[in-house]
Formats: sequence, C-alpha cells, structure tokens
Amino acid sequence: MAIGAVLSKVVSSSWLELVFLGAAAGLLPDIDVFLIPLSRKAHRSVWTHSLSASVLFSFVWLVIALLVLRGTGLPFADTAVAAASVGTVFLSSFAHAMEDSLTVQGCRLLHPITGRRFSGPFRYDDVVTNTILSIVSLVVIFVCLNIWV
Repeated sequence: MAIGAVLSKVVSSSWLELVFLGAAAGLLPDIDVFLIPLSRKAHRSVWTHSLSASVLFSFVWLVIALLVLRGTGLPFADTAVAAASVGTVFLSSFAHAMEDSLTVQGCRLLHPITGRRFSGPFRYDDVVTNTILSIVSLVVIFVCLNIWV
C-alpha cells in the first residue's frame, strides 16, 4: 500500500487505485499458498518470490491494464498512471519477496541472476519486526496522502 501511495504522489494521480493495487500486488507472491495449499516446498519458490516472478507479475498486469481495462474509465489507461501501476505491481511484489528473504527460510530473491538463497535472522511471525514494518508503512502512507504532517 505504501508503494502505491508513493507512486500516486509521483504521478499526481488519484491515490485510491494505486494504494489498493499495491496492496493486491503485495499479496501476489503468496498466491502459491492458495494454488498449492498442501505443498510447503512450493511456497517461496522462484515462481512467486523472486525478481523474475515480480517481472512476470508486472508484465501480466501491463497486459491486463492495456487490453482489458482500457475502455473501463479507470485511470490506468492514462500513460503516466499505467506506468505507475506497473511500477506499483513490480515494487510491491518484489518488496514482499525482499521481506521474506529476511526470514530464516529465505528465498531465491534474485533469480534468474543468481540461484543463491537469501535468508536472514527473522522468523516470519516475529511480532517486533512485523510491527516495525507496519508502522513504517503506515507513516509512508499517511505522509504521501497528506493525512499526517
């Protein structure tokens, strides 16, 4: 959501669409949990949690924005907003993968550039880390949307 708020500020667009698009795109890497619920090995694979996955998500969104949403009256038909929406999808999905690369399980974040698994010291359910990330995101959203400051 924070990435959508920042990019809506950059293109001087209505914030609502990009904030919600950022929220949805930030959830995209976990689509494997819904598609393959019984396989823990499939979660955080290169198909969902990597640079290549974020590029793929962005490309699919670009096709949807240009071909499907063009005549709907949504602001994504505008060139600047369309570019910001593709950037929102890429950055939001990649931010999710980056955050997951900080966990003990980690992920192959920079696939296909390298097959290295990036991992950090945090557990996915670390209350302190999740609280800090949530507060930082809320501050960014509030500042960008002129709700605060």
